[in-house]
Amino acid sequence: MKPKSKTNPRIAALQALSAAIEATEENIARARRSLGDLEKKLARQHAEFYRQTMQLATSED
Repeated sequence: MKPKSKTNPRIAALQALSAAIEATEENIARARRSLGDLEKKLARQHAEFYRQTMQLATSED
């Protein structure tokens, strides 16, 4: 009978660590995209707020 091939525990641990690092990198990339979207949204809201503030300021004169 052939002995069952066993995965070296160190190799298995390194594979698990590698998978965790890859998942973390994907999460970081997703978070960066989300942050970029939020920054754009904030910039649009700021511009709209500024526009409305200027409109109010000129209409009160």
